[in-house]
Amino acid sequence: MLIPSSPTPSVHGESEVKLGVDVPLTETATQPEPQQARTRSAGNAVVIDREEIIASIRASLDDNEKLKARNVILQNQLGEYFRRKRSDENAQAGGTSSTGDNTLSNTGGGKGGADIGNRYNAALTTLQTLHANLATLRGTHDKQSADYHEKLTLKRAEAAAKEGEFRAYKRSVALAAENSRTGKGIQVKAVEALEAGEERKDAEVVEVRLENIKLRNRLRRSEALLRQKEELADGLHLIDFEQLKIENSTYTSKIESRNESLLTLRKKITTIVQVLTHVKEKLWHTQLVARDLEAKLAELDEDVLRRRDALPGRKAVRDALRKENAELRRRAGLLGEKGLLRDFEHRVVRSELWSD
Repeated sequence: MLIPSSPTPSVHGESEVKLGVDVPLTETATQPEPQQARTRSAGNAVVIDREEIIASIRASLDDNEKLKARNVILQNQLGEYFRRKRSDENAQAGGTSSTGDNTLSNTGGGKGGADIGNRYNAALTTLQTLHANLATLRGTHDKQSADYHEKLTLKRAEAAAKEGEFRAYKRSVALAAENSRTGKGIQVKAVEALEAGEERKDAEVVEVRLENIKLRNRLRRSEALLRQKEELADGLHLIDFEQLKIENSTYTSKIESRNESLLTLRKKITTIVQVLTHVKEKLWHTQLVARDLEAKLAELDEDVLRRRDALPGRKAVRDALRKENAELRRRAGLLGEKGLLRDFEHRVVRSELWSD
């Protein structure tokens, strides 16, 4: 089945087609009739009601947005209708084939297909009518836009001329003014600086007004889009709710698993912090012991250096004592030699005995 995708404005008159779904095709968007700007003559000048022109343009833009939103709604409803119809036909064809009544099923399928074809042809006719209405509205709006643009150009030229005259008047008044105390006039540079500042302020005001208009239009489009989404979502709330429930359960399980992982990590972090604290305390105690040992080592190094310095003198004293001891031994003879003295004594006794 082909679903029309071209923009379709609201249906007018008797072009109502009932497609089996609640499609309010008979509602019509209120299109503004071509409004001529109210004018009043003042001599040879023509004054145009600018506010009425702006209001008419805004109303046309609003109606255009409404028609676009309604076009999307109708297309979605039409597609949903044909999908339902196709599923019903498939179900009906399956049921009739299971019973074996092929003749009745073929007849019913033919009637259903003819009914769908007639309704679809009627829908296409309605679509063509809507296209014709849209072309007419576009032509009218284009003509109004051209007229308004021409009038706007004239009014801008007139406003520019009036603004130039007013600025020249203000400049002449400023240059003719005198100071009440000194009696001197205002310098030309000061007047030009004031005019330049005023022009900057006017430009800023114009930019802010344009930005305000853009933001208003954006807000209006956003509100229309939001209303359209709310209308389209009426039949999908249940499906969305079930899908969200499934997603919520999935996310809940993921959150629980993440919470368990987080609890495990917190326990690990607590254990690691305790170990680190113990290690820090042990390190601090070890540093204290190392400082004491370093102090003792420094004292021992000093003692070693001091004794190493005294060692040569002690060696010299030792050598002197050795020499002196050797000299004394040499001089003493048998003194101190107990074995020799005992042997000498025995010999003396023996010699005395022999002499007797």
